[in-house]
Amino acid sequence: MKRLARAFWNPDQRRLRALWRLLLQLALILLAWWLLGTIARQLPQTPTVELIVPLLPPLVAMLVVWLASALLDRRRVVDLGLRLDRSWWADFAFGLVLGAGLMTAVFAVAGTAGWITFGTAPVLTVAIRPAALAVALMFVDSAVLASGEELVFRGYQMRNLAEGLNLRALGPRAALMLGLVLTSVFFAALHLPDPNAATLSTLNSFLGGLLFGVAFACTGRLGLPIGLHLAWNFTQGSVFGFPVSGNAPRAALLNIDELGHDLWTGGAYGPEGGLLGTAALAAAIPLTLGWIRLYSGSLGLKIPLAQYHRL
Repeated sequence: MKRLARAFWNPDQRRLRALWRLLLQLALILLAWWLLGTIARQLPQTPTVELIVPLLPPLVAMLVVWLASALLDRRRVVDLGLRLDRSWWADFAFGLVLGAGLMTAVFAVAGTAGWITFGTAPVLTVAIRPAALAVALMFVDSAVLASGEELVFRGYQMRNLAEGLNLRALGPRAALMLGLVLTSVFFAALHLPDPNAATLSTLNSFLGGLLFGVAFACTGRLGLPIGLHLAWNFTQGSVFGFPVSGNAPRAALLNIDELGHDLWTGGAYGPEGGLLGTAALAAAIPLTLGWIRLYSGSLGLKIPLAQYHRL
């Protein structure tokens, strides 16, 4: 009986083992999302509801992570990479610049190749006017989504996986690397149901997960992955008018049609489904590592992410 209990409970850390913490956290998020979906279907389709409803899933996910951190992990949520000091904000600013720059490069290549034609008016499918206000609100939407996904996948899941895998046979370095890969696989798998998803889009989602995971593993902060994720999505969809993960933008400054081959442009999935997206994500990894080396003066994995420090 005692051996069975130890399979669920870590007596040294006085908390559930990592597998059960992760499963409970995931179950709570899925339950909350199911309840949200049930409630959302009963709401009237007003402009306010249309704006707020997409923000609820990531906000609820962040709330679940906060509760799971306190009740299951026995740590503060700031210890998941949210200590908002000067270094955090410097990482965030660089992530914004890099994410926007990479998507601008994708747009420039596609435009130079003649793969884009332009409409005459901004994209505006939400009942919010003027268009500039709608696009600004899409920035908030992108910020909430990026923050929620990075807190869940990198801050919570990657850290808990690294702690749980930090066994004598692996050690903290290998555990952190394996946690990075596994969360990237999970990140890619959750993009499989996206509209127009295909093999290349899934591989690119995995590559994106690696990019965000490397940024977290080498800084111990979520500023860089959140900034990257936010600027990539917002610039892609709400500035240039590309689909984002198969979803057409609800508001965008540019109204475009893509003419290039889907293998390069990603077609209806957006750049993340094509080779242009692959190239941008591949370039982002060494650029991210270069920033970390330049700003921090060193480059390496943050081993404490795989080590539990009891409150």
